[in-house]
Amino acid sequence: MGQGLSAWDYIKMLFSLIFVLALLLFVLKFINKKSRNYQQNSLVRNIGGVTLGSQKSVQILQVGKSIYIVGVGENVQLIKEIDDNEEIESLINNFEEKQTFTSTTPYIAELLKKINPKSKSEPKEHNQNSFGEILNKRLSDIKKERRDELEKWKEKERDE
Repeated sequence: MGQGLSAWDYIKMLFSLIFVLALLLFVLKFINKKSRNYQQNSLVRNIGGVTLGSQKSVQILQVGKSIYIVGVGENVQLIKEIDDNEEIESLINNFEEKQTFTSTTPYIAELLKKINPKSKSEPKEHNQNSFGEILNKRLSDIKKERRDELEKWKEKERDE
């Protein structure tokens, strides 16, 4: 009656834990696949964004074959439409790379990285950095274009 836990009990508990984790992983992959299919069928797709402050962000949206950068705050404002086909392909490819196993289950991926530090973490970090760099470069270009347009407008006002 006073028997403790045997080795068999520990083995059963370990297999139960592995089964529950595998079931959770399957459910997460299934949900991600369904949401990705739903998003592909919608007309507007959010490719990415950056939070700028309290309730303010910059989002990149794909509408059909066009890509727009919009500012979201108290209102939504179009910042720029991206026309360069090479840049559009780069942004879309970067977005699709993010839609992999690691984005579905980031905690499990981090655990696997800790277990196996020689994994391919460097290229993924480079891709994330390149997306951030692309976004920051594009935003600075837009800022410069707006500043130039404002200066032209001010000069035009002075001339009149």
